Order: sequence, then C-alpha cells, then structure tokens
Amino acid sequence: MIMKKFFYTTMVLLSVLAINCTKEPDPDPQKDAALTKKYEIGELYNVNGVKGIVFDISDGGLHGLILSLDEYPTTLYDNNTFTMWCTSVMNYIGLKDTVSGLTNAHFLKYHNIATDSLTVIHWCESRNTRNQTGWYLPAQKELQKLEASFQKDGITVYTLNVVREALTEIVKKGVHKEAVELRVGNYSYWTSSEIDAEHVWGVRLSSGKATPRELRKDEPNLLARAVRRF
Repeated sequence: MIMKKFFYTTMVLLSVLAINCTKEPDPDPQKDAALTKKYEIGELYNVNGVKGIVFDISDGGLHGLILSLDEYPTTLYDNNTFTMWCTSVMNYIGLKDTVSGLTNAHFLKYHNIATDSLTVIHWCESRNTRNQTGWYLPAQKELQKLEASFQKDGITVYTLNVVREALTEIVKKGVHKEAVELRVGNYSYWTSSEIDAEHVWGVRLSSGKATPRELRKDEPNLLARAVRRF
C-alpha cells in the first residue's frame, strides 16, 4: 500500500514537471510585431533597443539591412580619435568577401583574430552587447546598396537620398541622441573588404551614388557605420 502511494505521488509530480517544462514562454508583443512588420527603405527600425535606418529590404520588407544611427567617429577630425582601418603593421587578414560583411565577421571569429587594432571593425563589434547583437562592418557591395534606386509614388528615388533625409529628420527631432547625419560629398566610409596587405575598399557617398574606392588601410579621416540584418 505504501509503495502504491509512493508510486502514485511520484507519477503526479512527474506529470506536473512535464507540463511546466513544455509550457510555452509568455508572448513578447514587440518581438512578435517585429517579425510580421513590413519595413520600407528609410524607415526607422527600433526593436528591443536595436535601432537603425532601413536601407535594403527583402521578402516584401519583412527582412533586410539597417544602418546604424551613429557613426565612428561622431566628430570628424577629432584629434583623440583615429579613423584608420587599422593601427598596427599591415597584413592581409583574409577578409576577401565583397558581398557580405557578416561573412568577414565570421571569418575573424572562426580564426580567433583579435580586432583591437582593426579600428573600425572593433568599433562595430563593440556594439554587440546584451540585445545589441549582429552588428558588423559592411562589405563593399553591401554598402553600395545605398546607390540603388526604386519607385516611390511613381517617382524614381535613390536609397542614399532617402536614408540621408531620414537621418537628418531624426537628428532634428533629437529623440535619438546618438543619431548623426550621414555625410556625403567628399567623405568616404570604410568597408570590411580587403584588397591586399595594404589596401581595402572604401565607399564614397555623393548625390545618390556610392562609389567604391581603393584605399590604404592607414589612411586617416575616414568614417564608419555599422550594419545589421533583421
């Protein structure tokens, strides 16, 4: 009788544990909404602390790429900030992908390559804390997506102009204090795509265009923006 009671009690406890273990987690309305929301180019992406401007979309806007609101450095020609691609002896690392900066980021991680001296790559990686994961320095052709054109209200518009106007508006409103206007004209932005031991691809932004430039890794006074997939 005692054994039967013990057996019955044990089975009840196991049943309760099984129910608790299989119980689905409480829904996250913001996360669920983000999974079904269709974004447009130039729209602010703001989900669980991850913020950026949408500059490329796929699957009808369910997925795509965002550009960080801030950039490195925030103050151009700041004497306390270096904007070189790297600050150490230049070597060819092997970041040859010109299409996906995420592939280049995975290459660094897989080969356990420290990024402390890879100035702009390190800045992008330093954003990856807590909910801020998935940020990386874009590849050449990834950043060149800014020169794409598309139809909006029957008019041909350029992604670069739409993104630039969106960032300017965000800066004016002052809600997102980290936001910095996108610099175009004589300014170039770094990419993660290497050419050889001494050179890497940069992209110059100007009037709807995103033109690739071959740059020395130790060339100063360039800028960087991080990108992230959603």
